[in-house]
Amino acid sequence: SLNPVFLPARAGGVWAAETYTANFAPLVITINFNANGGTPDTIAPIQVNFASAFGTLPTVTRPGFAFVGCASALSGGTVITDSTIVADATTVQTLYAQWSRGSYEVLEHFGTYTGTGTISARIAHDEYGEFVRLVKDDTGLEVDAANYTVSSGSTKITLTEAYVQSLAAGTHYFTAEFSYGASEPIALVIRAPESGGGSAPGGGLASTGDGSGSAVLMSVVLLGACGVGLLTWSWLRRLKRR
Repeated sequence: SLNPVFLPARAGGVWAAETYTANFAPLVITINFNANGGTPDTIAPIQVNFASAFGTLPTVTRPGFAFVGCASALSGGTVITDSTIVADATTVQTLYAQWSRGSYEVLEHFGTYTGTGTISARIAHDEYGEFVRLVKDDTGLEVDAANYTVSSGSTKITLTEAYVQSLAAGTHYFTAEFSYGASEPIALVIRAPESGGGSAPGGGLASTGDGSGSAVLMSVVLLGACGVGLLTWSWLRRLKRR
């Protein structure tokens, strides 16, 4: 009853008071987790008692980002740590992973590809061992690790010749992702091949590959020589007649 009535007990004809103690079961809260783009994307819920600490919270990972804890909302909300006291009596709650994205300077872009060989870029991140993957920005897809190598100094990424030659002409951008951040966009320029054909410089005859241009030129030279010879012969005959 909400308004219990306590009656004294009578023992041996003497009225005596008795004490009653109320016992309450703890309010159990179910906590779900949203990885917010992290891995694993499915995390088993936990149960905690109201007015108690949350306890150990799960840890998730996400390439290019640093995990900075959980919050009561996807964006913003109250930051929740292991020692935070459960103050909300809602029986089912969700905590959301929060991320911080660092940014590493590009010291050297891939630059303009000359048509042969490999090409490299360099990112200002000394811990190249924390490199996770290379992403092509226009597609958002990870570049297959077989298409590049990673080495120190600071972090040097070298694209293979076969991969670069497979890209279309134009400007391409890449992002290098590390355990706790990502690079600025890294630029690569692929020039379109120069087209051949057309007239030769100076408006002369273009070579057809069969030698016809040379033959015509030779004919013109021979005809000119013959004309000069005839004129010379005619002039000499006139001198003799005189």
